Amino acid sequence: TNVHSLNTNKILEHNIIVWGAFIVGFDDDDMGVFSEQLEFIQPLSVPVAMVGILQALSGRPLHERIRREGRLKDDEAGGIRGAVNLLTSTNIKPMHMTDEDMASGFRYLVTSLYNYGNFAERMINAVKLEKNYDIKGRNKIHKKGILILLRLLRYYLISTETKRIRMFMRSIIQTIIHNLQYSQTVFMHLIVFKHLKTFEEQGTSETSPSANAYDFRCVNTSASRA
Repeated sequence: TNVHSLNTNKILEHNIIVWGAFIVGFDDDDMGVFSEQLEFIQPLSVPVAMVGILQALSGRPLHERIRREGRLKDDEAGGIRGAVNLLTSTNIKPMHMTDEDMASGFRYLVTSLYNYGNFAERMINAVKLEKNYDIKGRNKIHKKGILILLRLLRYYLISTETKRIRMFMRSIIQTIIHNLQYSQTVFMHLIVFKHLKTFEEQGTSETSPSANAYDFRCVNTSASRA
């Protein structure tokens, strides 16, 4: 993890935005993979971490191998290729956990990555790593941009969720302190987070098995803070 963090930091220091995509559900994965992924991703200073469950796509070698092994459950796979309420589904029968364990573990991982505290931590760390750079000219403010900003402020500040308000204020204050030039990128990430949070809540709703079926916090991690 330290090596990957250092490599990610070098990219960020060149003012390049880093997002990540991760997959769980490989043949060797067991119940510990979800906590391991969280411990791996959280220190990377990668605000947007997209996670999916491995799917066997029709016509691909993996699909044929899984079919031969008798582990192909259904050609209509879930995940990002299915309906949003099938986000925790896969057409592959896991080797080292049950389908329910896979679903609840995935819910734990995604909801942990996109709780307000963890997302803010990753974004603020990225802000601190980005270097100040010379700005040539000024960006014009368009009417559409103002409307988007107003909707964003309404979502974060006119809310009954104190954690949402606290995350927004913390992100803005830390950006002002450490790298004001990064503010436009921070607002962009806050917009992305708003949509990812909604998608995550719909895709890991009570229609999927409960994440409480297993205590994933058994692995000691500082990333488990709300």
